[in-house]
Amino acid sequence: MRKNYNSKFRRPQRPKQKVWPKDGARQVTVRNGDVDTALKIFKKKVKKSGILVDLKQREFFETRNEKARKTKNKAIRRVRNLKLKQERLDAEYKFRMQHARI
Repeated sequence: MRKNYNSKFRRPQRPKQKVWPKDGARQVTVRNGDVDTALKIFKKKVKKSGILVDLKQREFFETRNEKARKTKNKAIRRVRNLKLKQERLDAEYKFRMQHARI
C-alpha cells in the first residue's frame, strides 16, 4: 500500500450533494415532492422547444403563397414599428433639447 503524504494536510471533504440524472427534452423529474417547481421547469422546456408554436402552425394547411404573404406582412409591420419608435425617440430628444436650453 502506498502512503499518501498529503493526508495530514488535506481538508475533510464535505458530503456530496445528491446528483440528479439529467432529464430528457420532454420529461421532468419531481424532486422532493415539489410539483410546482417541476411544472415550472416543464413549461419552460416546452416553450423553449417551440412544440406548441409548431402545433399551432400545422393545425391548418397553408399554401406557399399564404406563407410568403404572412412573412412579407410581418416584415412590413416590423419596419413600420421601428420607424415609429425612432420618430418617437427623435421627438423626445428634440423636446428635451429645447427645454434644456432654458
